Amino acid sequence: MNLPSRKLLTLTTLILAPAACTETPDQQQTPDSQESQAAGQSFPTLNSALAAGDVVLGSVHGNGSSSGTALDATLQNTTGATLRLSTRLVPALYLLSGTESAQNMLATRVYESGGRFRMVDGESVIDLPPGETIPIAFNAYCVDFEKDNPSAEDSFTLAEMPSWLAPLASGIVSYEESLDYDATAMRRAQVALWLAQGEDPQAVRNTFRVSDADMEAAASLGIVSR
Repeated sequence: MNLPSRKLLTLTTLILAPAACTETPDQQQTPDSQESQAAGQSFPTLNSALAAGDVVLGSVHGNGSSSGTALDATLQNTTGATLRLSTRLVPALYLLSGTESAQNMLATRVYESGGRFRMVDGESVIDLPPGETIPIAFNAYCVDFEKDNPSAEDSFTLAEMPSWLAPLASGIVSYEESLDYDATAMRRAQVALWLAQGEDPQAVRNTFRVSDADMEAAASLGIVSR
């Protein structure tokens, strides 16, 4: 498969201080390139590639962020062909922290390292060369408001989604797909995760920059409680 050259894409990352969530300036995401594919084709997800054994997920670590491209990892393509995967994770992935004091994370999208992806027929995708291991970044949300941001020293493993979290995770994925995915959508989804667990709205406001509109939109996503 002949693939066009890539440009660097920047994705929104929300850097939060340990146990105190504060937001950094937004960055706009833009795709590497635009392509078309044969009509009727669709792209597999990382979920299905992992289940089929076509891809192996390597070590997953934090990078100091709590939302956005907050987790770094590697993916190994175990096949002899280039794998083109959707950036969407359906369902979202639950990543359990190996450090008690660090956040557990909810990943909804996967990108190449540095936040790279390409657009093909209106869908964002990543490419894994045959037999190679590439660095990736998970777009993820912190689940535990009171815990520290995951650092490079904190490792994560894929785990079964807690039953109380699954409906909210599904709602966040649907919300992301219902509009242009940007910093506003990410911010509202992150706040929704906390409000749905009964976190004090004022405490969220004190540590995370949100408008009244953000709070109202986030509250509408609070479909479960712990």
